Amino acid sequence: MSSAHGHQTQADVWLRSLLRQLAARALDDLARMGRHDSSAVHYLRVRMKKLRAVLRLGRTGENTGELRSLDRHCRAIKNGYGGMRDNDVMDRLCQKHFGEALPDSAQVHATDWSQERGRRELLALACELEDMPLAGLDWQRVLENYRQAWRSARKAMRRCEDSRAPRAFHTWRKRVKRLYYQCLALRRQLGGDKRIRRARKLGRRLGREHDLAMLCELLPREGRWQERARQVEQKRLKQHPRLLKLGRKLFKRRLRPKGSHQNPG
Repeated sequence: MSSAHGHQTQADVWLRSLLRQLAARALDDLARMGRHDSSAVHYLRVRMKKLRAVLRLGRTGENTGELRSLDRHCRAIKNGYGGMRDNDVMDRLCQKHFGEALPDSAQVHATDWSQERGRRELLALACELEDMPLAGLDWQRVLENYRQAWRSARKAMRRCEDSRAPRAFHTWRKRVKRLYYQCLALRRQLGGDKRIRRARKLGRRLGREHDLAMLCELLPREGRWQERARQVEQKRLKQHPRLLKLGRKLFKRRLRPKGSHQNPG
């Protein structure tokens, strides 16, 4: 994901350009799906996650309704191609830990969108992105939106310090991923390569924790699978101390106070 370019680029121009790039690349991902590229679905879903994260950098207080609508549209496209992906991930995880396929009764029964529907939805999304109101967006507001994402992810981590629930860690994972994608978008303005590496590493580890939580939930509670579900849950819980250690490293430094950044455009 490209960061801002041009020393005098206005915030709204920068954001609009970035959104166009992501939408165009999503259409490229969809085209690769038609050529049976096995990685294309993964990259399309990641593209939608990046769009959702970057859209939040454009909040001005006057465009809340439009942003919510765009966020829902991106989420629908991501979920439209999630059924086969979830089955593949769960099946590989089951093979890794138990040497056999995921039972049929545990399969996620969902039909992914057709390529034609995906193209219609992406073209409609691209039009909506062009119409997104960004009047009044400046770099100070962009950086404040980023700071809010940072605080939100840190708050989610603190909840996980007192909870082992899958939902708490799932929320933390989503917020760390959002923060990571925003860090990438603002790399030129904020620097922080170490922060980016730590956010990427933590996001991946939290993703593995989430996959184990999903597998545990899907496994049948009967026969040998009941004991295997217990084993998966124990593996998930064992990851928590390491995850919290990584999180504390990521959030150990305070963000610079508001107004300390020079105009990053």
